Amino acid sequence: MKSNKFRVWCNDNNEWEKDLCFVAQDGVLVHQMSNGYYVPLNKDSHIVEFFTGLKDKNGKEIYEGDKVIMTDVYGGTMLCIVCFNDGCFDIESHNGFRDYLKCHTINHAIEIVGNIHESKA
Repeated sequence: MKSNKFRVWCNDNNEWEKDLCFVAQDGVLVHQMSNGYYVPLNKDSHIVEFFTGLKDKNGKEIYEGDKVIMTDVYGGTMLCIVCFNDGCFDIESHNGFRDYLKCHTINHAIEIVGNIHESKA
C-alpha cells in the first residue's frame, strides 16, 4: 500500500509541525509528540499540504502551497502557486494562468522560491 507524503502548517504557531503527524483511521489528524504521546490536531488551525510526487529543477520536492517560478519556452518567468484542482496538481498565477504542474516539471521549468505561509512575496 502506498503512503501519502505531506507536511502540516500550524496557523497558531506560524510554523511547520516538526514531529510526526499522521491521519488516523477515523480521519483525525494526529501529532505524535517527542515524548511519545499522541495529540489530535485542530483541523481549523492546521493545514495539510500533500507532496505532488514531483521535484523542481534543483531536485527539491514540490508540495501544495509552494511558490514556484515557471520559466516558459521563451525565457519569460511567472510566479505561480502549486494547487490541487480537479484531481491533479496545477500551477496558478495571480493573473489567471493555470496549467498542469507535471507539464512544466518534465521540462525542468519549475523552481521553488518559497511557500504561501512563510514567504509573503
